[in-house]
Order: sequence, then structure tokens, then C-alpha cells
Amino acid sequence: MVATKVYVGGIPYYSTEDDIFSLFESCGTITEVDCMKFPESGKFRGIAILIFKTEAAAKRALAMDGADM
Repeated sequence: MVATKVYVGGIPYYSTEDDIFSLFESCGTITEVDCMKFPESGKFRGIAILIFKTEAAAKRALAMDGADM
């Protein structure tokens, strides 16, 4: 099984999908960014799921654990 999906938490609430994409695009090709939102308000929850094209790219993203945005 190839693991290409990465959970990212602790993202500042004011961040946009473009901000998240910009931060992680150096890891490799991102095929999808799913930004979790509060159902009541539609505001960003600070959590995103990123799907990368390759497992190597996902591993590079995991290596960024603890990085500042």
C-alpha cells in the first residue's frame, strides 16, 4: 500500500488553501488539499488533509512536523 495522504494540524485559523499549498508544494506534487471547516460557520478549523502524488513526497511533508507556518 502506498501512503500518500498526510494529516496536517495546528495550522493557523486565518490560513487559506493557497497558504497550505505554498508551504507544502516543495515536498512534491500535491493532488488534493482538503481544508476542514466548522459546519456551523464554514470557517477553517486549522486542520487539512493533503494528498501527494508519490509516497516520497508525503514522507517529505511528514518530515516538516513542527515547522512554523
